[in-house]
Amino acid sequence: MKYLLLIGLCIGFVLGTALIPAIIAVSFRKGFLDKPNARKIHTSDIPRLGGTCFFPVCLVVGALMVSLGYRITTEHILQLFHYSGIPILYGMVGAMVLFCFGLLDDIWGLRYRTKFIAQIMAGLLLCVGGVWLKDLHGVFGLHELPIWVGWPVTIFAIVFVTNAINFIDGIDGLASSVCFFTLAYFALLFYRLEAYDYAIVSVTVMGPLLAFMCFNLLGSARRHTKTFMGDTGSLFLGYVICILGIVVSRKVGVEESNLSQFNPMAVAFAPLILPCFDVMRVVLVRKRQGNNPFIADKNHIHHKFLSLGLNQHVVLVIVLLLTAAYAVMTVLLTRVMNVNVVLLLMLVLWTLMNFALKNNNKPSNTDNKKRRKKI
Repeated sequence: MKYLLLIGLCIGFVLGTALIPAIIAVSFRKGFLDKPNARKIHTSDIPRLGGTCFFPVCLVVGALMVSLGYRITTEHILQLFHYSGIPILYGMVGAMVLFCFGLLDDIWGLRYRTKFIAQIMAGLLLCVGGVWLKDLHGVFGLHELPIWVGWPVTIFAIVFVTNAINFIDGIDGLASSVCFFTLAYFALLFYRLEAYDYAIVSVTVMGPLLAFMCFNLLGSARRHTKTFMGDTGSLFLGYVICILGIVVSRKVGVEESNLSQFNPMAVAFAPLILPCFDVMRVVLVRKRQGNNPFIADKNHIHHKFLSLGLNQHVVLVIVLLLTAAYAVMTVLLTRVMNVNVVLLLMLVLWTLMNFALKNNNKPSNTDNKKRRKKI
């Protein structure tokens, strides 16, 4: 199975690498570009449709992996997807909904209320497919949830996580790197839990995402080899990651699980602690300042590090290390402490770090370059 997963990762990377240059060319031809402004860091027009490759490539790679698995070991593959086939299909339909709305937003622009409706629709489809939070395992003192509570909680989680990923997409490679780390984390978890069906799902997304990261981080705006994922990519990634987190919480929560000594909710959503904390803080700050919480500004954690004069790549590494550190601490501490105490401790650490960064208003390297150009 591990060789099948590796093959799927490679195929997804190759297909993504082949497809993204065509997407960049079409974006320039049709004018689907992210133009610089006072809030944005980039100084050139960048194509914003890079994320359109994720969903179609995932469909192709997923079908190929299942077909190859069927050729290699018929009974094993059939047994894998006997129970998860219907939920995965509903998840695919939900992902298609977000893909379509994200594409419309990247091309013509949509109001945030319209995107909220799409996210709620996708969450509802997932619940109908049978994947919803049945147990919070002590988070906020809640355990088993009845369906009339579990469905709204699941839809809220879908909307919240999807927007958290969308909100952190503020510098090159940040959202994609956090998502790649999270997907790799899930792939290893599912492999250890012998849930190979969802390990396949994780790997099918990792391939094109890795290809996108190469163009996003290493591409040149001047040579027309750089692209952003846009809302098409961020909405899709946030949705898939939240689905996988919900599935992890249900599988780890089973008594015979080889990870049953850890809190299932902590294991499931630990890599998302930092993005979720950041979106909560940003929304609260915008509301306190009387601004629309869904109108972008420069108040995210990566903007704070940029204000120290650090360049984007250094900030990317710092935020990734913080994401990994928060994930590891959350998982390990819940083995010996109550999950709510751990969440409170993580929140206190997050708050203290933000206060420490609050008064640093030095211009970033990008801002310095803009000033020199004006002079």
